[in-house]
Amino acid sequence: MKKSLSQKKSVIPLVPLLLTTAIQAPIALGNNSSSQAIAPTELFSNENNVSSTAAYTHNIHSSFVKHADYFREANLKLKQSNGKYYFPEQITLNLFSGEAFDLRVVNRETTNGSLEVIYGQVFDSAFSHLENYSNAIITLNHLTGKITGIIENELGTYLIQPQENGRYLLIKQKQPEHFDEVLPPTSQSALFSTAEAKEAKGEKDKNGNIVIDVFLGFSDSAAKEVGDIQATATTYVASVNNGLKNSGINNIKLRLVGTGVTNHNLGIIPDVLGKVEEWFKADIDKLAPDLVGVVQTPTDAPKSAAGWAGVTGYTQVVGAPWPNAWRHEVGHNVGGLHCSKDGGAQWKYAYGFDNGKSRTHMCGNSSNFYSTPLVKDANGLALGDTETADMVKLWKERAAIMSEHRTHTVPFPDEDPDGDKPGDGDKPGDGDKPGDGDKPGDGDKPGDGDKPGDGDKPGDGDKPGDGDKPGDGDKPGDGDKPDDGDKPDDGDKPDDGDKPDDGDGDTPTTTCPKPDLLKDNIIQHPDFNQLTQWRAYYTSDVKLEQKSETKDCGTDYKVNITGRNSYYDGVIQKIQTPLKKDTTYHFSANFQLAADQEKDFGLAALALKSELGIFYYQYLAIDQIDQTEKKLSGDFQLNALGEIKAAHLLLFGPKGKKSLIIDEVKISEKDNNVPDPNIVFEHSFETDTQGWQAAWKMGTLSQSQDRSKDGQFSLHINERDHWYAGGLLAGTELIEANQAYTLSLSASLGKDVKEAQKLDIQIFYVDDEGYHWQRVNTSKIPVGDAWFDIATDFAIKPEGTLKRADLYVFGPEPGTDFYIDAVKLVKTDKDPGGDDTPDDGDTPSDGDSDNGDTPDDGTTPSDDK
Repeated sequence: MKKSLSQKKSVIPLVPLLLTTAIQAPIALGNNSSSQAIAPTELFSNENNVSSTAAYTHNIHSSFVKHADYFREANLKLKQSNGKYYFPEQITLNLFSGEAFDLRVVNRETTNGSLEVIYGQVFDSAFSHLENYSNAIITLNHLTGKITGIIENELGTYLIQPQENGRYLLIKQKQPEHFDEVLPPTSQSALFSTAEAKEAKGEKDKNGNIVIDVFLGFSDSAAKEVGDIQATATTYVASVNNGLKNSGINNIKLRLVGTGVTNHNLGIIPDVLGKVEEWFKADIDKLAPDLVGVVQTPTDAPKSAAGWAGVTGYTQVVGAPWPNAWRHEVGHNVGGLHCSKDGGAQWKYAYGFDNGKSRTHMCGNSSNFYSTPLVKDANGLALGDTETADMVKLWKERAAIMSEHRTHTVPFPDEDPDGDKPGDGDKPGDGDKPGDGDKPGDGDKPGDGDKPGDGDKPGDGDKPGDGDKPGDGDKPGDGDKPDDGDKPDDGDKPDDGDKPDDGDGDTPTTTCPKPDLLKDNIIQHPDFNQLTQWRAYYTSDVKLEQKSETKDCGTDYKVNITGRNSYYDGVIQKIQTPLKKDTTYHFSANFQLAADQEKDFGLAALALKSELGIFYYQYLAIDQIDQTEKKLSGDFQLNALGEIKAAHLLLFGPKGKKSLIIDEVKISEKDNNVPDPNIVFEHSFETDTQGWQAAWKMGTLSQSQDRSKDGQFSLHINERDHWYAGGLLAGTELIEANQAYTLSLSASLGKDVKEAQKLDIQIFYVDDEGYHWQRVNTSKIPVGDAWFDIATDFAIKPEGTLKRADLYVFGPEPGTDFYIDAVKLVKTDKDPGGDDTPDDGDTPSDGDSDNGDTPDDGTTPSDDK
């Protein structure tokens, strides 16, 4: 039986903060006073308008309503800024009574300029331990201010649909009675062998992503029901891209190139697959999509289902009430079948997977993943099997040939449509044009003042014969002299007559690196370099602002909490990593009052949501604080009253009207084993990037599941425009003078790299004599996805005081991506020896240690590359 709001037993209460049910303010110690809660940012009104719902049900025959468990209408109006609507980084989705979800934005993408796809995460006990996991897709149309959305978690699937009356229809989706059946290849496709698929190069954008173009049509009735066909189609495509990302695929993307409407609505039946390309022939001829789909409203015709697609075909049909069916049908186009027990697949691993708790797209379609043995849920259960369920492997094998089904006519966003002509020796997107005097692959671009083979690199600001050296913009080998008043990364160049901190606003822009704070910390943005994961709590006047301080390490940020009216006003963060029972954790945070305020108390507490939906509090630390910074800390075990559904960290305490300053918040598992005092750090990148940054702010660093040496993750270094773009770890607080160390790590090259590459590990340090570079190791990394293990000994022997020491890993040719993992630094008693010492006549990264290569002999920093 369907349920409208008139059949729901209760109305959603106002939801303070981001939480699924109301969190009351913590009770003051020795104080019985209370305060009226004021709900902050929430999405959708909470009224129970039975009459409008009843009218909706009787007057509009919506297939969404017919196939819903229950539903309601609600109001929503987003705020505008600079002509664009704004969807907050964190917000509560008030869907139904007892079903309000705290959404955190994971990523945003802009499609055609007016549509923004927002990938978010709502709590799901099976997958919220994965930091970048997304189970919510919100598509925002900036022209209309309307949103379309799909949210799915362990409680079910929820849809957000804009309506003609200006309101929204909120739907708890009911699973279809008949999902689909496996069809053989359709007339417009034949099975492709693995060998043929491997020969396909694929249509790729300039970043190397394989792009599969999609056209989605709608019947007249379906278009009317979904409200915004462009936003809905974008959400469909995003659902597949989201599943690929969740499953660890980052270089295959589907792209929506067009939408259309047809008066044909035969229903969700197999016959539509052979007709859809006829219905939209003009659009297909113009836009050349690889995949063509159509959305229909149900007709109850024979063989009706939620969706249909031919295995290795290129067309799909799905029902409007079941948007998640489309990602399943596309999986059939790739070549996948349902569960392995059913059999029949062309490839033995081309099945979905049901591990007993989680079901991937092709086998149950209740979890937002394609099957893969490389991802595990919170129960430690894999989402696939190497032999029988690895749709990720099939995607990687088949994506290229699918992207070549039609040659794309809609330019990629980074593509120059007037670019190159066949046979001119250039490749599209290489930046060259016929007759410009450049050769493809020479690293130069037209008009950059360089000539092939002149020793300069594009974008280095040098011209042939100018007497300058490439890469002298305050990079390794830049000719910077000690005591010239410059510091690395301060934005100055040697001898420019300017000094940092001279009052002209020319100051270092880097934030203070704090690798020890980040290590194993389950709190996000613990140093308040960003405030996106933090929210003001509790009354409406509370404001958060960054408070900055310039130190030798760079800029140090704290959060300043103002507008406090009560002692429980402060700052809150939802803890994304589930806290474990019977595990000891250590909490710490620095508290401080403003300079003109008297002593008071600082407090820290957990707000825990039980399985009954009731919040209760567990205090972590309380101590007296004043105008000087003080660390509050303590060990704790989770006070779990049954299953914990959510946990939030609250930092508060002083009486109202007093500003509170907080910094360096950390919660980490306490290691009850005695640690090895000689281990300085071990970085496996299982939780985050562990303090590593992009050297010279070039390229990107990210936690990657593409491959790993240990565990599931590694550090991926990509989008490198120079050989010295790589990874940087600030080691000032880690590396001691005259102490011997052994550094070990594993490295691997990106899958598209065709030649072995040199990996260069160096230490940049500052002592009383000035700046120095010391090479630690150079190694040749072979091609392939195997890991190359490196272990090397070194010691820094400064002149006087060691003021700064940073670890750099770089070296491969521009455009080459690479991975590092299992990075470990250990104190030893060894004498590292070595023949590369500071100021020995070498320049950093010249590929040489002490072989007669001296400065100004005509070599360049990359002469041995």
